[in-house]
Amino acid sequence: MALAIKDRVKETTTTTGTGTYTLGGAVTGFETFTANLSNSDTTYYACTDNTNFEVGIGTFTSSGTTLARTTILSSSNSNSAVNWSSGTRTIFMTYPADKAVFKDASNNINGTFVGNITGNVTGNTSGTAATVTGAAQTNITSLGTLTALTVDNVAINATTIGHTDDTDLITLADGVVTVAGELDATTLDISGNADIDGTLEADAITVDGTALATYIRGTVGTNMLSSNTESGITVTYDTTNDNIDFSVDAAQTGITSLLATDIKIGEDDQTKIDFETADTINFYAGNEKQLVLTDGALTPGTNAIVDLGTDALEFKDAYFDGTVEADAITIGGTALNTVIAGVTVTNATNSAHVLVTDNESTNEENLITFVEGATSSTGNVGLEMDGHLTYNPSSGTVTATIFKGNIDAVDGDFDGTLEADAITVNGATLNSVIADEATALAIALG
Repeated sequence: MALAIKDRVKETTTTTGTGTYTLGGAVTGFETFTANLSNSDTTYYACTDNTNFEVGIGTFTSSGTTLARTTILSSSNSNSAVNWSSGTRTIFMTYPADKAVFKDASNNINGTFVGNITGNVTGNTSGTAATVTGAAQTNITSLGTLTALTVDNVAINATTIGHTDDTDLITLADGVVTVAGELDATTLDISGNADIDGTLEADAITVDGTALATYIRGTVGTNMLSSNTESGITVTYDTTNDNIDFSVDAAQTGITSLLATDIKIGEDDQTKIDFETADTINFYAGNEKQLVLTDGALTPGTNAIVDLGTDALEFKDAYFDGTVEADAITIGGTALNTVIAGVTVTNATNSAHVLVTDNESTNEENLITFVEGATSSTGNVGLEMDGHLTYNPSSGTVTATIFKGNIDAVDGDFDGTLEADAITVNGATLNSVIADEATALAIALG
């Protein structure tokens, strides 16, 4: 967009109201705005119906050939936009008095001037900046007060000094030098502190005469790493590649706790102890869960059999809810089958015997046991008792209802009636003995 003024440009317009002018074509002997302006250019214009008038700055639009009333400089409507009624008016380019530059009677240019001056300038200049072009300006003794000045593409205004090309701009504003491009200096000596708000790039940087890389190595390697204290880890600075190397000791004696919601300990993910579930410890081997320890119970994982190989498994107490299968089981160092055989023999022996106690004083009737069966028996036989045969250890009395068979006694004391089908004395019947004793007594008594 540029401000352009051309000669003999005049058209008609029938625009009403205060809106944008629609251009209706050139007046005879004049040219159109379209022939002299580009789209979005501005120009000074005047519009009149020979009664009312309006002077301003208009913005040209090639599409539709219109001229917008951008700024009203003066008008018959108190310097405001004229509200045109119907009719035809002329609109043309003009040179407004407020925008004109001219010499006074003394050939001096007075007022505010913005633009380029070609040639020599004499006298004093004040106000806004002007560009003076010429081989030499020997007559300028004072610039007065300038709000802006450009010398060889270097712009100086009230707040900044900088290049007019924004792609290569060094600016000075409020004591701050801003470099937008590259600062090329053979030697740059900054006395005091430097604050760089952005990226500092240099081919080489030295600190107190020492290259920055060497300075950093010395600071890190000597000051930071050589005097620090580690526990269970060794930190070294490798000056050959500027790397900081961390080496964890094989034995860690300072670690007192490893607590995490999900922690794994092992050689890799195939052989590990995994605390992946609360209150449960999983043992992996061969990338398979082998054992699960939970709430005092050790159970197989995915395998149905826990194979310990040639190693021994020792339990203080063990409970197996299922089948126990082993190539060999020992109890107290003795094979299980030997223990079972010994227990079986012992139990068999105990089952063929009874525990007998000595009791000779209690005044009670105790039943007397017998081997069952009427004939002699061996092997597994039962014991039985008969309530008709008792023994009193207090009196040493055996009581029975009937005695059958021969009674051979060294001495016999019968406290009661002795009844027998036949009684012999030294092989002779009792009645024979009595008869012999009576005969002998009679003979003796004579």
